Amino acid sequence: MIFSRFVLAIFGGYYFAAITAMLLGVLFSTEPSKANAVFAATMVAFLVHCAVFIWVFMVSSTLKVWMGVIIPSLVMTLVYWFLKG
Repeated sequence: MIFSRFVLAIFGGYYFAAITAMLLGVLFSTEPSKANAVFAATMVAFLVHCAVFIWVFMVSSTLKVWMGVIIPSLVMTLVYWFLKG
């Protein structure tokens, strides 16, 4: 159980943070400040990864943890694909 959570915290947290950064970069990028949007999204991604890592070990149910990371990640991936075309 601990190993499963640790794997999810590292790899699931990384993917969750990465897709969050990608989605924020797309949502807030305008032509003059595109670099600033990407920079801000990257800084937010570090906080998101830390938050996911801590949250994975706080929740009592392993199933809730897996669903709590996988489902939002899939939703954000679909939104990203839809916005990028």
